[in-house]
Amino acid sequence: MANKHIFQKKNLLLGLAFLFLFLLIFYLDFSFLNVKANLGLILVVSLGFFMSDIFDFLFFLLLGSWLVKFSPFFSGEIIFLIVVGTLTFFALKFLFFRRDLWIFILLVFIFQVIFWFIFGGLEHLNIFGFVVEFVYNGLLSCLFFFLGLWLEKRFS
Repeated sequence: MANKHIFQKKNLLLGLAFLFLFLLIFYLDFSFLNVKANLGLILVVSLGFFMSDIFDFLFFLLLGSWLVKFSPFFSGEIIFLIVVGTLTFFALKFLFFRRDLWIFILLVFIFQVIFWFIFGGLEHLNIFGFVVEFVYNGLLSCLFFFLGLWLEKRFS
């Protein structure tokens, strides 16, 4: 009988690295022009983008979503993040087939727009805040993307 590990080494390292980077930025409370990045969105897109096994992905997705909004129940934002991560995971498996930076940033931008419309509403849309958050999300997305590529090449 084959010895099946719970986590693939690459997925375990990717998940832990993404969670560590997320927690580091989150708890250091970085902001850019008094606007905070949507780190939860970047985290779940990163997990969906780089994880290769569905069970490893779901474990880190649920753990990451729980860390984003620590709560004893599922809020709308946690459910949104779980859906976004899952859509990203399956989009990479059945739609895009390649991992390019432009696809990664495009997914973050599309999900950021949807997030703002669902949870911010049009009446609260601040164009300056949206643009600054988009730029900040884009910069942090590049950091997560290149970390994921490096870890993937190093441990494949």
